[in-house]
Amino acid sequence: MAKFCIDPGHGGSDSGGVGGKRKEKSDVLRLAIQVGQQLEKQGHTVLLTRSVDEFVKIAQRTAEANRAKCDYFLSIHRNTGPATAHGLEIWVHSRATARTVQQAKDILDACVKVHGTNRGVKKGAASPDYENYGVNSQTTMASALLEMLFITNTEDNKAFDRYLDDYALAIAKGLVKAVGGQWKPISDDAPIRVGDTVSIRPGAVYGGLASTRGSKVPAYVTQRHYQVKQLATHKGTPEALLEGINSWVSLAFLRKV
Repeated sequence: MAKFCIDPGHGGSDSGGVGGKRKEKSDVLRLAIQVGQQLEKQGHTVLLTRSVDEFVKIAQRTAEANRAKCDYFLSIHRNTGPATAHGLEIWVHSRATARTVQQAKDILDACVKVHGTNRGVKKGAASPDYENYGVNSQTTMASALLEMLFITNTEDNKAFDRYLDDYALAIAKGLVKAVGGQWKPISDDAPIRVGDTVSIRPGAVYGGLASTRGSKVPAYVTQRHYQVKQLATHKGTPEALLEGINSWVSLAFLRKV
């Protein structure tokens, strides 16, 4: 089994790209959480650099992945540009090996099969201000920065919402292929839904908008199973209201049982 670091770009005071009322930080968090869930169902270990709407420095994200000795680091973003710009692209280090380029291509190709124009694997960084993205230059494992459609394009935004679940599954499959693994057929590849029975992973914190938000879920609570009563997004974090404790918990800390 492999260990993946999934990095939802931006967060907190850093909203990332903006398209109308949409914020990149919220879109990529939704997607990253689902990617992580799909990988965990395959038995892989997943490290999320953030699971809530908070600002995390790039150096902290990469250092955490390096310490954990992850096999692959994927940073997920949304692109910005003129209203006519559209499609998907992925960035690797300017001196990336052929192997690293192929790994990135595996991920991008899986996404393009779902929907979208293939803008290709690119080296370096889009900005002329620096040679490489920090997530690619500061990691010690193979890495890439995935631009999931343009947040400044109306049709791309519609596709992002319509195919969100499919993109999450495609990215997970692309990642497994990138590290030489085999995808195992699972009867239920769907994300967590209302009515599902779930367990709470250790280290979880309460969500919602109550005063308990951010406080740690006690260990005895994580030893039981709960039914999902409702789904909502609070402060950019997808969460579930769990019957039995009547509290919100981030989807990133939940696992289907």
